[in-house]
Amino acid sequence: MTLNRAQRVAIKIYSRRGKLVNTLLDREMASGTHPLAWNGADQNGNIVGSGIYIIIIKADDFNEMHKIAVIH
Repeated sequence: MTLNRAQRVAIKIYSRRGKLVNTLLDREMASGTHPLAWNGADQNGNIVGSGIYIIIIKADDFNEMHKIAVIH
């Protein structure tokens, strides 16, 4: 993820049914490029089941949604 200025960023993973699975990030971030990885775990540290998940990225100047597939 690349930010052109410092801003608050929230990155959350949801199930296809809209249930929050995990919050990867929710804080102020400096400008620049930041690597991002999800280990496939829910908020309790349990590995999620196979399926489609939705990543929502919100920041001051953009909102994005991506679908990802988890396959075991």
